[in-house]
Amino acid sequence: MIKKLKFLSIFFVINLVSCSNLSSNTYLIDENIKILSPLGAPTLGIYESILSSNCTTTSTPTSIPIELQNKNSEYNFIVFESSNALKLIKNNKSDYKFLGLLTKGNFHFVGFNKTNKDIPSKDDYIVSFQKGSITDLSLNYVLPSIYNENKDNIHYLNGVSQVATVLKSGLHKGNKVDWALIAEPSLYALKSQNNFDDNESNDIYEYLDINRALKEKTNNEYDFIPQAGLFVKNSFYNENKEIVEQYLNNSVTKNLDEAINAPSKIISKLEELNISDEEFELKFGFKKDYILALQDNKENRFGIASSDNLITGSNFISEEKIDSFISLIS
Repeated sequence: MIKKLKFLSIFFVINLVSCSNLSSNTYLIDENIKILSPLGAPTLGIYESILSSNCTTTSTPTSIPIELQNKNSEYNFIVFESSNALKLIKNNKSDYKFLGLLTKGNFHFVGFNKTNKDIPSKDDYIVSFQKGSITDLSLNYVLPSIYNENKDNIHYLNGVSQVATVLKSGLHKGNKVDWALIAEPSLYALKSQNNFDDNESNDIYEYLDINRALKEKTNNEYDFIPQAGLFVKNSFYNENKEIVEQYLNNSVTKNLDEAINAPSKIISKLEELNISDEEFELKFGFKKDYILALQDNKENRFGIASSDNLITGSNFISEEKIDSFISLIS
């Protein structure tokens, strides 16, 4: 299901005017430029674009590769899982260019009804998602014992939302779940329910932050899991390099920085625009109050990438760097 919300005139730092009027102080985008993004964490990294009428967000990200492979796609910019999109590009199946990561890891290995005295052990029942994915390989890399001892007890679901549904009750096909792989903001939503009800035997215990474990195991060489990336259509980029660079420098950079360092500014802008909770959740895929809950005090539990990691930044996480990471964990 695709949600297109037509907000009333958007008079905030993104003003919808001609691209020929781009300035160095404000990102101004032509109303004909179109953006496609899945719902969820990456939307926070380009929240101003998401709020504009130019952007379409979808709850079915599996439909996005169709647009990435469509030479006549109407979308100038597309947000999608980076490793899969880059694979399409390398195989000459997509006419888009990688501009950088928007999210770089918000995965956690958690226990159901566990405490800090518990550790994963043989015969534990584990629920995960997308076997063989970058996330699955990352967990295998930082916790190899799980795969060596429990590979027959790892049960894969389609995605994070299905894992969250299972963890509400702690049962999967009638079996008690011991451990699970999940991501923010689904983890926060789950803990808000399970850990604050009257049932003390359904609490969710955070056992391991996957990104933190990766960083420690690789001696700070890799502090990311390549999640959502921002891509631009090659033809648009070649004809409008200045526009693309200003979009990155004046809008995306600012949005990423605010999401990490000043999430309260995002809340203030949403209040100024009088965006209701219902409108926000339809357009972003999570509740508005999750922003401060997960991003305040620079906790960055959404896993928002630094603006330095963009192609215009000083610490660009390039295709080659991503390939190197995938080779390491494979």
